[in-house]
Amino acid sequence: VYAANLAFVYAQSGEVEQAVTLLSRLLTTPGAERITLAHLRLGWEWDPLRQDPRFKALIEGPEPVTVYN
Repeated sequence: VYAANLAFVYAQSGEVEQAVTLLSRLLTTPGAERITLAHLRLGWEWDPLRQDPRFKALIEGPEPVTVYN
């Protein structure tokens, strides 16, 4: 939950690179319940990231596989 909140803060403060990197990791992390592709595609929180090519690729791609280590 803290990492998801940090990604939100990064997105809202213009730290696009950090936000996209963290979101990419959270999509494959078990237990990151509020970070899903559907939420990233539809949530207003991620509007500042919509023009970033990495974010576009992230939300247009298939659901990532969760990594259990």
